Amino acid sequence: MTASTWKPETLAALGDALEVDVTPFGPDGSRRPSRTIWSIRVGDELYVRSWKGPGAVWFRDALATHQGEIAVTGGGASQRVTFEEVDAAAPVQTQISATYLTKYAADGYASAMNEQGPLDSTLRLLPR
Repeated sequence: MTASTWKPETLAALGDALEVDVTPFGPDGSRRPSRTIWSIRVGDELYVRSWKGPGAVWFRDALATHQGEIAVTGGGASQRVTFEEVDAAAPVQTQISATYLTKYAADGYASAMNEQGPLDSTLRLLPR
């Protein structure tokens, strides 16, 4: 893994947001359809998972080019990013899963984000 170069205020805004919009870019640089999802901050890194797992359209689009954008839903901070796959067995997955349960404790879907499909679709977001 490479070191993060997030601006502190952008990292805080995107990490604290309850929802973010993720927009993968196509091979020609065009914007693919956005999807509103949850983001997790672990230390100085941001992560996302697909509730529908690796088969979700936005996730497949993100892996096609590994390029896109993340923005606070409803306006605010945004950042162009590189999507980096995180192995389901990586030690950081435990921290990501715990953070999902803590951050989204009031939501009935928080535990589902830690099941195998979403776990297999974990992406680290690298600012660019």
